[in-house]
Amino acid sequence: GNFLSAPEFIDENFDVLNNNIKNYICIGLQSLINNSKHIIDLYNNDNNEEDEKESNNNLVKISLEKAQNDLQAISIYVKNFIPILFNLYNSKAVVEQQLRANIYRTIKAFVSIASEKFCKNTFITVVEKLKQTGLDVVELTKQYKKINKQMVDDEDEKEELKAQYHDKLFDLSVLIDLSRTFIHIIDFNNTSFLYSILKP
Repeated sequence: GNFLSAPEFIDENFDVLNNNIKNYICIGLQSLINNSKHIIDLYNNDNNEEDEKESNNNLVKISLEKAQNDLQAISIYVKNFIPILFNLYNSKAVVEQQLRANIYRTIKAFVSIASEKFCKNTFITVVEKLKQTGLDVVELTKQYKKINKQMVDDEDEKEELKAQYHDKLFDLSVLIDLSRTFIHIIDFNNTSFLYSILKP
């Protein structure tokens, strides 16, 4: 209860929590958002089959009003949580794949309840950072092949070039992943730009 009602706690301490706790927090946030949305859908959809209602029996025990209130309450903190989650996902220190996947799913959950204006503004920011890299997946792959073909006497120098490549690829991959979370709301021009980066 305190965690959800006081997100400033996360801003100051989330980076020092162990990975298990971070996973639990992310899963809890996903459940809160996704279950509330699902409950609202169940109440609003009169065409639900009886077996579907039975399978969601525990969720239906929660009232429509409570689900709406819960979703409204957590929606207030979208602007607080998404930047924190972005920074975590963008951190090379977060190497555990399960945690990275949970952070990404939590970002998607928050984006699904964010306002259209917030989504568009955040996506534009991500796209601008993508443009600033001046790179795409194809270009990075060419660079890596070039490094491998180079006759570099100093192996340390070669390893340093490879490390730079991996850093660039990581940064680019993160920005592409984050931009994909807004794919449902972006306009044609930005979709075309993403395609130009990702195309083989």
